[in-house]
Amino acid sequence: MFFNAMRRKGYDPREEEMGMVVAIHNSVNERTWVQVLEYEGTLYPECVDTLQLVRFVGKPDEPTLKARARALTGYAKPFDRHDWVLSRCGKEVTYLIDFYNGTPTPLKPVAMHIDARPAADDLQSAWDRARMPFVRFWRSVRPQQAAAAATAAAAYPAGGAAASSKAN
Repeated sequence: MFFNAMRRKGYDPREEEMGMVVAIHNSVNERTWVQVLEYEGTLYPECVDTLQLVRFVGKPDEPTLKARARALTGYAKPFDRHDWVLSRCGKEVTYLIDFYNGTPTPLKPVAMHIDARPAADDLQSAWDRARMPFVRFWRSVRPQQAAAAATAAAAYPAGGAAASSKAN
């Protein structure tokens, strides 16, 4: 299925490489889910245990506003973008994910930076995005709160993202 999806998108994958490609893809999804859980576990801890990925869509040719602004200031453009729609306590919320090439090293031949954050498509999501840097700062000066958030994220390492049967 993944092989056919790559072909539809214009890639020419080799069947013998698909095991590695799928492993990298799964790792990227798990890393993205951890970033989503940082927001959700911090701002909506009561919803973390039921959080689910409902659907997602790749939009590689539609850079986010943040990615366009960064490119204007000299930063590299992302090589891909996904929009994830989650169910948070029964309410659908959207996360924007930009994927940037990283600098490979001998121990990390596949390197990338993932920037996952709530879409600012309603007042609550915009507020969540605006306050998270302050929450992160506050956690850095109040380590016991950081430990509690890390415990919440560790309790649900792949919860909704990997388990959801609705995701396509």
